[in-house]
Amino acid sequence: RRYLERVVPRSIDRADLVLADSDHTRSDLIRLFSVPADRVIVVYPGVEDRFRPYPEPAASEVLRERYAIGDCPYILSVGTLQPRKNYRRLIEAFCRSEVSRRMGVQLLIAGGRGWLYQDLVEEVEKHDAVRLVGFVEDRDLPALYRHAALFAFPSLYEGFGLPVLEAMASGIPVV
Repeated sequence: RRYLERVVPRSIDRADLVLADSDHTRSDLIRLFSVPADRVIVVYPGVEDRFRPYPEPAASEVLRERYAIGDCPYILSVGTLQPRKNYRRLIEAFCRSEVSRRMGVQLLIAGGRGWLYQDLVEEVEKHDAVRLVGFVEDRDLPALYRHAALFAFPSLYEGFGLPVLEAMASGIPVV
């Protein structure tokens, strides 16, 4: 946080033009950093062609082995492990739903470790049907989406939320 508080304002001051990935991020830049509105433009991100709804059967086996997923269907969530991603609430909702006990569904959370992640790791260890997959290689991400039964994105704050677009482009339902 200290790094970002120091670097972001300096970078903004030095820039002739600031690109934002959503109207929301643009508004935050104007409001929080006093950037003149005419210096911030929105360039909406897109999703690469590799995110498509057609599963590749061989990819499923490789994925299940590489990330020790097993044969159970899974609900997927993707993002850095940090409090604003709201994974605690997702785990709570998942465990209350009985979907893991009655249908054998597991909850997979894929992402690298961010700030204040240790509480989440401890919470996950309490539940057999919840797993932290860790950082997923970029090449494996499309197949991980395609083979999920559902994608969950409970984040409390996002500038844009690219994983939602990737999941939708992969043809899986998004919550």
